[in-house]
Amino acid sequence: MFNMHAPGTKVETNIGDIAIIKDISAGGEGQGYLADYKGKKVFYKQFHQSAVPPRTPEQTMALRKARTKFLVDSEIYKLDNLGRINAPFAYSKEGGYVCAWIENLMPLVAEPVDGPSFLGQGRPYAQRVGVMLQIADLLSLVHAQGLSHGDLNDDNIGIVSEGDTVRVYLIDWSNFNCGDPALPPVMAGAEGSMAWWIRSKGDIPDRASDVYSLGIYGHELLLDRPVVQGCKSIAEMLERLEKGDLAGDPLRGRHLAGNDTGLPFEILSPELQAQLRMMLRPTKQTTPSIGVISQVMHGSLQNLITCPSCNSPLWWHATRDNCPKCSQPIGAALHVVVNGKTIPISGAMLLGRDELGGDGAVSMHHLRVHPMSPGRGHLTVLGLNGIKRQRGTERVMARTGQTMDIMAGDRLEIATTTQPLLLSVL
Repeated sequence: MFNMHAPGTKVETNIGDIAIIKDISAGGEGQGYLADYKGKKVFYKQFHQSAVPPRTPEQTMALRKARTKFLVDSEIYKLDNLGRINAPFAYSKEGGYVCAWIENLMPLVAEPVDGPSFLGQGRPYAQRVGVMLQIADLLSLVHAQGLSHGDLNDDNIGIVSEGDTVRVYLIDWSNFNCGDPALPPVMAGAEGSMAWWIRSKGDIPDRASDVYSLGIYGHELLLDRPVVQGCKSIAEMLERLEKGDLAGDPLRGRHLAGNDTGLPFEILSPELQAQLRMMLRPTKQTTPSIGVISQVMHGSLQNLITCPSCNSPLWWHATRDNCPKCSQPIGAALHVVVNGKTIPISGAMLLGRDELGGDGAVSMHHLRVHPMSPGRGHLTVLGLNGIKRQRGTERVMARTGQTMDIMAGDRLEIATTTQPLLLSVL
């Protein structure tokens, strides 16, 4: 079953012959090879001549060939201009496919005996977040075509790391789902990242199960600990996943005994907490779309900060005062300086005559400042006199009832009976 092709063997494909260089991997579906195509390295996967019940070996291979041809014809490898969707671009007559060869590829997760992996290297938090964003963005491209990967697991999420640059590749598309009942997935995927409804009901992989699998890895990427950390047995792990029960989630009870590594669930903003819970619910009826997840993640990036006391990453939100890791204050998101007095703006705050110096031209409640992210906020004019904002050479006026964006470095001016009242935003 293994070592089906010796080095130098020519394999005929729909784009011409490839030459086997060496045998590099063995899996449940087939054998992987480094090969040459017109002087360029490529990866070739040859499927086993074996049966996957209820099909005979011949029926199984016929289905694999038809599915591989669909993938090649759909050209999903072109969806990302960086080649991170590593789908096949050619197929062989004997049953196999050809895709790009990726140098220095490591798995997202691997056992220590298997060599280095991305999550085994103590990566900076920003890189971890970047990996999750890339997976979500790549899946968004694929899901928009009506396809799902179907088998996101430790081996099928590849990482290339060059200094601070980390690039994600989605590889091994042989378990994809295109929604065509004549081309169903042949296998169900890897148990460790398998959606609960596939494990318990035998459903076939789909776009919702891709989201579930991303939730498994997203939990570890964002919280620096696997979703089942602290489980004492396989039975306990399955029981938790069956309930959508995430260790350390304040809505689900603490159960953190022996779970003292990683980051607290509370470092996530309420929006990210909600997304992660919905991604890992055991029913796909409430699974969010990958587009929504990608949008929430990208929209939250401006709120990713580090605690000034313990340097732990955390996702700022308007109600956050303390670091969930060390419990120390994290400081206000914005500061307004008037007449040498600094006013911290943590949540939505009214500023008026008393706070701004007492001039009668300033209303008792002249403006409301609402921080939106560290260093940025919205300002709503409530008083009779408007407010001018100066940002570099730009000057913008907001009158009563109007709102303007403010950010650190802006200067604000209110017309008063004596002289303009100047405020600085820090």
